[in-house]
Amino acid sequence: MNWAWLRALGTAHAAPYEIARHPLGDHALQPHEYYAAGRNLRRTRLRLRDAPALFAPAKGGTGNGVLVFESDLLGPVVGAEDTRPFTPVLLIDGEPAATGFGRADLLLPPGPHLVELQSGASAGYWPVDLPPGGTARLTGFTRQRLHHAGGAPALLRSLFLMPTAAAPVRLGRRFTVYASLIGAVAGFLALAMPLADAELGKTPGLLLAGGAALAGAIAGSLLAKGIERIVLRAAERRLAGGVRTATHRPTAFPGGSWRPVDPRDTTAPQPGEDMAALRLTLAYVQTPHAFDPGRGSRPPLRRRWRMGEEAPVRVVGPNRYDPRRPVDETDEAKAAAKRRSRFGETYPPEVRPWVAAPVVRIDGEPVPALWGVNEYRLQAGRHRIAVEIPPPPELLAGERTEVEVEAGLVRSVDLTLGGTATIEAVAFIEITSDAEGQQLTRYRGSFSEN
Repeated sequence: MNWAWLRALGTAHAAPYEIARHPLGDHALQPHEYYAAGRNLRRTRLRLRDAPALFAPAKGGTGNGVLVFESDLLGPVVGAEDTRPFTPVLLIDGEPAATGFGRADLLLPPGPHLVELQSGASAGYWPVDLPPGGTARLTGFTRQRLHHAGGAPALLRSLFLMPTAAAPVRLGRRFTVYASLIGAVAGFLALAMPLADAELGKTPGLLLAGGAALAGAIAGSLLAKGIERIVLRAAERRLAGGVRTATHRPTAFPGGSWRPVDPRDTTAPQPGEDMAALRLTLAYVQTPHAFDPGRGSRPPLRRRWRMGEEAPVRVVGPNRYDPRRPVDETDEAKAAAKRRSRFGETYPPEVRPWVAAPVVRIDGEPVPALWGVNEYRLQAGRHRIAVEIPPPPELLAGERTEVEVEAGLVRSVDLTLGGTATIEAVAFIEITSDAEGQQLTRYRGSFSEN
């Protein structure tokens, strides 16, 4: 796990960014760890009271499946005025299921599912076919900074969603703790053993040994962080060098078929017999907020759905974290400004927004689509392709939501028998939540064709 996000926030303010069930999601979720916990570095993976719900039969008499999902960060976190919101949102079959960084178990009904990751930008997607009682493991990676130079294909390839077995190995948070303990013991023994026969008083000897233990702990911690950086860089190089690609099944529609294509799949389109192929590559990036509505001195988060506890209490270092207790407004203001420059938002919204699938019409008829590489098999001839930015999800829109979506792309393509064509475009979307974090105040978007 890359702990850059936790170090950038500080443990006292990391809770809103831990993985949790999306408040509008229907899937049960159990986090593996509370990453911001200072003392309890490991939490039981599944509590006994959650076991009945985890293995409860789904409708139709078949058992649920479990998706073990981990969302991680690539690279460092740096403060900048133009930082976009990038906290991950996991979508299952187009509906929000989880949000935040970390690892969790999600209950899914058996059968095929399309799992998508968004992180203030269109990221990855992967098909999952869960048997009754089966388990699938996926890992998603996101970045704070994105580069638009390569257009839609480069954006889609800079973020990842893949089977966990194919993800590069990373170090856990305990590695630093263990290295510090080993360093402390080594430092203590390195000085205590030579001083055992020395003519020193008990107090000076203990002070010297304690100082050596402290020096060893600091050295062990620094060494662990250095090793962690090396491991993370090696992991990122492995991701850049090529990863496993997904294979998606085609979906038929009148006059043709559609299938998602993995952004890293370099194989040529397959038109099939008596057909032609069109590849439509669409990506979006959430632009920084044009303004901040302000939310007082602390985030209006409902801890019950996030923490799974009636009384929202957490141990953070030596202090008990309780959102009902008085806080230092000055410290809160500083922390809010730091979050805005590093995470693109003063406070995380109560309901983290997502972007619905793009609206695509071929010859006036709506066809399936997603943010990614869409491959359509069509009859040879001239076709009219229309692409629009979707409106905000109905659950996030209200009377006060200002929606301003520019006209979409309209292109005509001539497809020959067995021939192929490509269209690429990037959408830039501004999404701003209201002061309560429940609905959107602004939703603006425009397309830029490659």
